Amino acid sequence: MKVHFLGTASALVTRDRDNSSLLVESGSDLILLDCGGNPAGKILYFNYRPADLNAVFLTHLHIDHCYGLPALLFHMFLEKRTTSLELFCPEEEFSALNGQLSSHDIENDVRTYSIHKNPVPLQETSALWETDDTLVYAGPAFHSRPTRAYRVIEKKSGRTVVFTGDTIPSDEVAKFAMNVDLLVHEATYLESHSDLASEYGHSTAGQAAQIALKANARALALIHFECLSGSSVEEYRSEAARIFKGRIYTPDDLSTLHL
Repeated sequence: MKVHFLGTASALVTRDRDNSSLLVESGSDLILLDCGGNPAGKILYFNYRPADLNAVFLTHLHIDHCYGLPALLFHMFLEKRTTSLELFCPEEEFSALNGQLSSHDIENDVRTYSIHKNPVPLQETSALWETDDTLVYAGPAFHSRPTRAYRVIEKKSGRTVVFTGDTIPSDEVAKFAMNVDLLVHEATYLESHSDLASEYGHSTAGQAAQIALKANARALALIHFECLSGSSVEEYRSEAARIFKGRIYTPDDLSTLHL
């Protein structure tokens, strides 16, 4: 299993960091988790074609997590994709998703392949999506609009990754991520700005580390950075390391972790 970080920033991007999004290779499957920035160009960077994607999972529909979707879908039409694409988003956001695609006339413009839109309910007991190589489960996350976390399991290796999307720290997320190989948890702020994290429905690096500790995660990747007042990602790593003693990553955009 490989996890490619297409972006690692919060809604406030920097010169070197774009909005958070992951590309996961699981066996022969290629999965996109959230869809900000320029997803097509970044998928090409990793020597895949966007048309190779099997499924797209949206954690929620705040603009920085989904605004690249219409362009991605249209790009795959221009590539002459013919196989159906599975698209998932929280069931409470389904009308908003339809509105976004309708505003760009995607249903009419995309003519070479079908888009199978799947509402994601609030349940963890059965797989949301399954192939010969992969299982994907949806779990709870808690933000300022309906949000889901996703757990991706590569069947052959048993490797697992959990992606939280945007969320406040919660025991429910820790339970969903129990014994995961890699927890990719948002860490928008440092503890010095915990008031902002609480106000806007986000987590600090220290809070993300607490969730990784509770989940008995093997490794933690911090993303969704909002580097205020010149703070560096090393400060995020240091804050988390005071709590979580497993491996901690603060990945750069267009970097890869091998599980």
